[in-house]
Amino acid sequence: MPEYALGSKKNAHEILTKFMLMETNVKTRDYIISKLEQKYPQMNCRTTEEFDGQSGGIWISAEDGIEDRKGNLLFNQWSDSSSYTCGVVYHLNRWANRNGWWFEWYDGGTMMIWPEV
Repeated sequence: MPEYALGSKKNAHEILTKFMLMETNVKTRDYIISKLEQKYPQMNCRTTEEFDGQSGGIWISAEDGIEDRKGNLLFNQWSDSSSYTCGVVYHLNRWANRNGWWFEWYDGGTMMIWPEV
C-alpha cells in the first residue's frame, strides 16, 4: 500500500512536510542575516533569542524606514498595495520564501523571520 494511502492526518502532514523540504532549499539563519545586511546595510538583524528567548528566528525592526531600490518601504503593515504581501514588500517576501523562510509581524514595529521547518 502506498505511503499516502495510510489515511491519517499525521501521515499526510509528514508526507507533505517531506515534499516541501525536497522542494525548498532552507538556508541557514547566518546566510539569511548575511544576505539581508549585505543588501540593506542599514538593517540590523538580531536573533530571536536576543529578543524574547525563542530559538531559531531573526528579529528586525520594521520601523526604520528602510527602502528598496525603487523607494518602497520594505515593511508597511498597513499597506493594501499589491506591492506588499502581508505588509512585506513583495520581492523580499518572495526571496525569503524561496530560501525557506517566512515573515511574521510581532507588533507594528517588530518583524520576525522564521525558517519553514
